[in-house]
Amino acid sequence: ATLTLSMKNWMGSVANEDRRAWHRDGLHQCIADFNTFIRPKLVIIDATRIMLTKGPQGPGDLEHPHELILSTDPVAADAYAATLFKKAPFDIAYIQLGHEMGVGCGDLAKIKVERIEA
Repeated sequence: ATLTLSMKNWMGSVANEDRRAWHRDGLHQCIADFNTFIRPKLVIIDATRIMLTKGPQGPGDLEHPHELILSTDPVAADAYAATLFKKAPFDIAYIQLGHEMGVGCGDLAKIKVERIEA
C-alpha cells in the first residue's frame, strides 16, 4: 500500500501467512474489508513527524507537521492524513474503498476538521 495509516495498521493483528494472502488477493480490498469487521471507538494518528519517501525503513524525506489526528471515523482520519503526505485521499485505494463500502467518509469536503492549539 502507498501509506500505512489507521486502516492499514490493523494488518499488524493478522498472522504472517494471512498477510501474504492479503498482498496476493488484493491488499487494498482486504484492508477495506477488514475495517468493516473491526470498528474502533477512536483512531489516533501520530503525525508529529512523517516520512514522505522510503518508508517505513528509510532513510527518507521527513516532514514535521506536528499534528495528532483523532477521529471516530478511520476513513476520515486516513483521508485527512493522506493530505499531509501530499496525496489525494482517493488516490489511496483502501481509503476510496472504505468510503464506498460505508466504513466512513473519505470526502474531504464532508469532513469537519477542528484544530486545537496546545
